[in-house]
Amino acid sequence: MIVALETVEELNEIKKYLPKEIYLEISDGRVGLIMNKGATKWNGIKELLKQYKIKSEETIAFGDDNNDIEMIEKCGIGIAMENGIDEIKNKAKYICGENENDGIANWIEENILENV
Repeated sequence: MIVALETVEELNEIKKYLPKEIYLEISDGRVGLIMNKGATKWNGIKELLKQYKIKSEETIAFGDDNNDIEMIEKCGIGIAMENGIDEIKNKAKYICGENENDGIANWIEENILENV
């Protein structure tokens, strides 16, 4: 579920009513994402790694917001978007261009395809 948030007080008020298996995360500084604790990007990646027998060190993750931090930390190469929040940029190995300027495509072209 997605909720619009105006203040931190609203965030704290909503959190009081959530059962323990549900969490509220802030995205883009003003949007609240209410999700099951098991519904994370990293958990999805882990399932794919298991299914395809790939090591996490062999993966690349791109992210720009709070809900991307775990996968940026746990994938082999974590890449933050230039327009991402400071916390994710501090945890990433690399920073690529902005979403709006084909940052991911440019990084892949410059760092992977040129070496093929």
